[in-house]
Amino acid sequence: MKEKIDKYFDHVESIAGREGAFFRMENDPKIIVSSYVDVPEAGCLTAFSFGLSLADCKEWRYSKPELVISMDSTDIAWALAMGELVRCGWGRCLFSYGEVLDFGRQISEESDMSAFLVFASSSLEVSDLRVDLDDWIVNISQIYPVHKQEVSLIREIGAERFFYDFNIDFFDPRRKPVLVV
Repeated sequence: MKEKIDKYFDHVESIAGREGAFFRMENDPKIIVSSYVDVPEAGCLTAFSFGLSLADCKEWRYSKPELVISMDSTDIAWALAMGELVRCGWGRCLFSYGEVLDFGRQISEESDMSAFLVFASSSLEVSDLRVDLDDWIVNISQIYPVHKQEVSLIREIGAERFFYDFNIDFFDPRRKPVLVV
């Protein structure tokens, strides 16, 4: 297993350009988050999960997911919330594109967002999204924090329209909620 973890994080570190800070999730050491401050640019935080792809879900026939989050913030709470999301959802096949996952509380003190949208990555190059770990293929999906008020809108119009039609700066933790009347 260690060689798969090393292979995955070698890939992630090639994307980030350096070694990250690693956090094992409390009460579940198989879930690891690697966090990179000032990636992709100064004042930003990017983090990757590992451990989600260890779950067995029959829906994951061709590849298994891991997650990335990228924010215009240096608050580690964003990265740790992603890890907690993986820990709580592990084995439940919840991480498909378009899924909205309620975190259940405010994610960071700098924002009142409390849910995440799983969608295609806008932070990574397409060539960086796939990692071959020999026994399985990992595809990296991005999670985007969203406001509680946006959840019903996403479910009503679909993730793709929400993501592309409103010109939302998903990297801004202080953004206002999208409200459609």
